[in-house]
Amino acid sequence: MQCNPRPQLQTVKPLNLSLNNPEAWNILNHFIRTYQDGGDEALWQQMAAQPQWLNGQLIEVIEGSKDNPPWPQDDYGQTLYHLGNAYQRQAQLGESPSQHRGWAAICYRIALEIFRPQQVPGDCLNMALALGDLGFEQGDWQMALDGYYLGIAAINHQRTQPLNLRAAQDLLAKSLHIHNQAIQAALNL
Repeated sequence: MQCNPRPQLQTVKPLNLSLNNPEAWNILNHFIRTYQDGGDEALWQQMAAQPQWLNGQLIEVIEGSKDNPPWPQDDYGQTLYHLGNAYQRQAQLGESPSQHRGWAAICYRIALEIFRPQQVPGDCLNMALALGDLGFEQGDWQMALDGYYLGIAAINHQRTQPLNLRAAQDLLAKSLHIHNQAIQAALNL
């Protein structure tokens, strides 16, 4: 017996998503729970099964809610990061690549407004890498530098924290990647 049924995404009609539409919040909440229950793969499968959700209307709701997220910011930021990854995966599969990459960039940018380098450096670093690498992959050197700049700030802050050996090695690897990519992006700009 399920106490809190998850919203069904089986619609084929255009969705009327706005900040005043509870269905939109239910769907975003569903995506949060999908990710929490099954990770990136479950989220991607859910979105792939419902391609009408990849039509940009969801992005309008996300952009409209960035200053006043409907849930705890950590959950919202993580969900945006993973939605960005799901959009990226759709692009890699050849489904409207430029459109899906654009939506991924929006998700990453809004998530980076929530996860600042000085407050949550680990999450910020992962999201900054995603944005920077997306920009680099597309040849959008300014987007790449925007992501890498935040990543460098997160690394600098994280280096002041005590780290175990594995975390220090991971941080070093990401640091080398970001610095190399940022130099190349700056030269290409």
